[in-house]
Amino acid sequence: MLCVSHKTRQPIVLSAAPYSEIVMRLRSNLLTTLQALEIPSNQIRVELPETESVVYAKTNDRSILGTINDYRGALELHHKLERIRDYRDIQWMSLWLSETPMRTLGWKYPREATREALASEAKPKLRLVCPSSPL
Repeated sequence: MLCVSHKTRQPIVLSAAPYSEIVMRLRSNLLTTLQALEIPSNQIRVELPETESVVYAKTNDRSILGTINDYRGALELHHKLERIRDYRDIQWMSLWLSETPMRTLGWKYPREATREALASEAKPKLRLVCPSSPL
């Protein structure tokens, strides 16, 4: 499953099954991704409690859906080119996708936008959008 931050376009890749544990895996993968992006631990401690309550809703935001489709296409192409040999390496996929310059961010990288957003005082910082169907 591929989730994307609405504000920073930071991708979080996670396994879809079992569905009953998605919130736990999302929080865990978010934590490890933020750590890998070298987000200061004090900023992570502030952000993680914001993910405790989860709301499931459909999105018609074409920009977000376009980002998810672009990321999915990039992962599928790299898999076909045998650059992704193991789909279980979801941490690598999240970090690799965060190196994709995004037009919606003024051609910034999601990793940079995430660092900037978490350094600011504004809330909410990261709002994750996940499609209802896995990759």
